[in-house]
Amino acid sequence: MYSLFEYNQAEHMKYIAKESRLEGKVEGKSEGIDLINELNSKLAELGRSDDIIKASKDHEYQKKLIRELIDPDYDD
Repeated sequence: MYSLFEYNQAEHMKYIAKESRLEGKVEGKSEGIDLINELNSKLAELGRSDDIIKASKDHEYQKKLIRELIDPDYDD
């Protein structure tokens, strides 16, 4: 057991790495949600509601639409 004043660098680094991964996950989820919202908005503007439904069930089709309408270089 460590006293209050002991510092364990390895444990500290594990903690920092874990926190960084969690922050990255949250940020990634938020960016993903924003991307899908942008795709759905574009599809709605274009009157392509069938594509919204299809993309929600087919991730490959969703990626194709993202490349077509938002980011030609998109690769998850």
